Amino acid sequence: MSSSQQVTSPPRPAVRPAAGRSLVLLLVGAFMALLDTTIVNVALPSVQSGLGAAPSQLEWVVSGYMLALGLTLIPAGRIGDRIGHHRTYVAGLTLFTLASRSGSGTARCPPAWSRCRSRPDR
Repeated sequence: MSSSQQVTSPPRPAVRPAAGRSLVLLLVGAFMALLDTTIVNVALPSVQSGLGAAPSQLEWVVSGYMLALGLTLIPAGRIGDRIGHHRTYVAGLTLFTLASRSGSGTARCPPAWSRCRSRPDR
């Protein structure tokens, strides 16, 4: 090869700036789902002592949570196909955040558990 010939590399594909932001947003959603599952598992000893639940009943708590999560995946994907994945993702993330915030103050003594209010240690 002579010195006058220059070797050029093939053109690199253009990286869209929105691709990095989309990846971050998807990872935030996955992290929130994992964090919520971890919170359910960490709360199990409190559920067991507070309600006197057996270990088999605690397994139902985790299984019920994971079943509810899994059952919403296919309808959410279908809704995303119809109205757009971005809008569905933002709506789901907003709903998840609002549900988590609304339940944070009622976790200690929900109104449906009247015996919880009558206990002197609370």
